[in-house]
Formats: sequence, C-alpha cells, structure tokens
Amino acid sequence: MTTYVEERLPGPVLSARRPMANELFLSNYLMGTYGGCEFACQYCDLALSTIRPLGETVHAYVDVAARLDRELEETDPGDVVGLILSEPYQPAEREHRLTRQTLQVLAQLGQPTVILTKSPQVLDDLRLLEVIHERAMCLVIFSLPTADNALSEKLEGRAPAPSLRLDAAQMLHRAGIPVGFAMLPIVPYVTDSTNHLSRTLSKIAATGADFVLWDYLGIPNERHRERIDDMLGYIARMPSAYYRDIYGQKPYPGLDYRLKIDEEMIRRCDMLGLDVRVPHRVYHRRISPSNEISLLLRHQAFRDSAQGRDRLAQLHRSLAEEAYLGRFDQVRMMQSPLWTTLQSILNPPPAPDDDAPPAP
Repeated sequence: MTTYVEERLPGPVLSARRPMANELFLSNYLMGTYGGCEFACQYCDLALSTIRPLGETVHAYVDVAARLDRELEETDPGDVVGLILSEPYQPAEREHRLTRQTLQVLAQLGQPTVILTKSPQVLDDLRLLEVIHERAMCLVIFSLPTADNALSEKLEGRAPAPSLRLDAAQMLHRAGIPVGFAMLPIVPYVTDSTNHLSRTLSKIAATGADFVLWDYLGIPNERHRERIDDMLGYIARMPSAYYRDIYGQKPYPGLDYRLKIDEEMIRRCDMLGLDVRVPHRVYHRRISPSNEISLLLRHQAFRDSAQGRDRLAQLHRSLAEEAYLGRFDQVRMMQSPLWTTLQSILNPPPAPDDDAPPAP
C-alpha cells in the first residue's frame, strides 16, 4: 500500500538547464510532479535516492503548477520541458491532478513538452496534449522494456500492463499526438535476445508509433547491484556472475555489447519503418533553432557511430555542442551530409504576408 504525502516542493520545479539537450527525450529542463513512484519497478535507480523502500511513500507536490508558471518566465520559449523525473501519472493522479495542472500551465504558455510515462492514464489529458502540440510541441513516450505481460509483472512492479500502453499509444497516434516508445532498460540475458527484441519492436510498430529509443540497464553502485541480483534471481534464478563479462566494474555494459545491440536494433527498426530516435519531422520548427540543429546532429551521430562511421560521428557530435551554445560554424557544417537541412533551419523561408495581394 502506497502512502501519498502532500507537501510543497523543497527546491525549484525545473532542474538546471542541461549542458546539452537530452538526446533521447529532447528535454532542456527536467521536472516531476511527484516524488517517488508507486509502480516501484525492480530495475529503477530511483530507489537509490530513497531511504524507505521504493513505492512505499510518494510525495505529491501540491504547489508545482503555480511555481512552474513563475519559473518559465525565465526560460527560452523554444526550450523543451520534460516531465521525466518521476512517473507523472501515478494512480493517485486521478485524485491530485498535479500533472493536469502542470500541463495547463504548459499549454497556456505554449511551451514544448515531453512526457515519459508507463500509464494509459495520459489519455485523460488528451485535450491538453492537443493544445500544447497546436501551440508548440507535445510528445508522449511510453516506457516499455518488454511487451510480455508476464515478464512485465516481474520487472515493472505495479506498472500498467504493456498491452494497455500499446493500446494507449495507438489512440494518441490516431489523435495526431507524436508518440514513441522507450525500451528502457534493455536487461542483459532477460530482454536482449533477438527474438525478444523483434517481438517487442513488432508490437510497437503495429501501434503506428513514430519512433523507438533504448538504453541499457545501469548498475551504478553496490546497493543497486543487490537490488538487480534479487530481480535476476526472481526472474530466472540467474547468478550475478553472468554480468561480469558484460559490465566488469563499470556501471553500464561494455561498448562491444552495446554496439552489437545497437546494430541489431537499428536493422530491425529500419525493416519495420521505425525511426530510432525522435524523427526530425516531430520537432522541426517547433523548438528553438539551436535545439533543433543540435538534436538533429546528435541523432545522426548515434546512427553514424552504430554503423562504423566514426569520423562523421565525431564531426556531428562536435557541431551539436557548438549549435546548442548558439555557435553555428557554417563552413564546418557544410562537411555534413545534413548541410541542406541545416541550412534550411538557419535560414527559414519568410513568413507569408497576410496583407500581400494575391498572386495573379
């Protein structure tokens, strides 16, 4: 049983502006309407920041919307706010409506917004999502480490079933809201087999989703390693020694392992017509030019790196950093195969003059 505690947010609503826009979620700022998570997924590193067991207590930040309104006065309207720090659609959202209040502020100001969730409850706020997307950009990403309902029960605690998330994504797609899936995390020996990845991606593609992205299980310290060991034993009676060759003493799997999975994921996504990052069409001219160019270059660098084009990947990463800071070296940008697209962002066509006489 989860206890919800209503309280005022102890610090700022928005995180400090990121040194680079988040490659996976596009966000410049992160925020959460709740502290902690009732779903209590076994792999979640949020458990590292809590003294009590994850899912036992959740903090409901009752002043988050009012304070967000004031903090957004100091931000660039072309920056992206990510509701990512905690699950925005906890079961108690039906009572507290803190995420809804936050979305009302974001809609009123026309602030580009990304929502990461495991809950189909996001559909309750569909009209607000439509307003944000009409005025700026609204993007919904469903976290989905597996499409297998039985495995999900062991990995994801009390989270809604994968089938419910897939159905909700299909409804958002039909409503015109950009939607994608985050296969977070890919768990070695559990969700990384070719058959498992293929089945999950096929179900994602069937929803009409715009894209898929992924990252790998992180084990940042010994406390979390114990939690992961318990999870592995519960799922498959698997000893932690299985991870030694993949992780060594590092918090993430080794580069060879990641490149192998990245290559397989890209190949299968290409076959299914799924973009492997948020596609450019979703955020084109909906966020600031510096953000747009930086993200476009970083997404291309990911594909370059996964496909062995290391020099091109390095060029795109360095150009992305410069663009995020508002420095546009057009001579260097011309070396990129993306130059024509970059040029169109830097030099957009003039807005139509409503008072101009009609063309003969």
